[in-house]
Amino acid sequence: MGEVIGYLRPDKATYGEELVLQTLQASLPSDFIIYVECPLHDGRLERFPDFIVLANYGVVVLEVKDWVQIVEIDKYHARIRDRGNRTRRERNPVHVARDYALLLADELQKVPELLRDNRKLRVPWGYAAVFPNLPPSVLTQLRSVWGEPFVLGEADLGQPVVTRRLKATIP
Repeated sequence: MGEVIGYLRPDKATYGEELVLQTLQASLPSDFIIYVECPLHDGRLERFPDFIVLANYGVVVLEVKDWVQIVEIDKYHARIRDRGNRTRRERNPVHVARDYALLLADELQKVPELLRDNRKLRVPWGYAAVFPNLPPSVLTQLRSVWGEPFVLGEADLGQPVVTRRLKATIP
């Protein structure tokens, strides 16, 4: 059982975020740590990725989207229909997760013990977007546009596949 540090804000957490947290906690080995909405600093701004998973092979940033229907996607955006039957345009959440991962990597670069002799980071990192409500057929479409390793569904978070799927996000 993965160790959880932090908590979801009860007034702001989505069903998908709660489901993903419960599934990760139950499915990950005990030496994995799940940071919940851990603040990352971007100049004067604070950013809050949904989850940062610290594993024995690196760190993975996860952005959860509670989407139930996708109308249209391209490399950079998605047009989604929400539960109120309204459509809106959203930025590619894989890119959002990547931006968070880059912020985290920048912070880790400030710790000398985490750098190799060539000043490169020793800690491998990855990122992904998680869509716990979407059916496998839609996830397949998302993977073909946004990248196979970077799109996860609810089934990817259970045992025994979760560690393999998270590791696949790390180049």
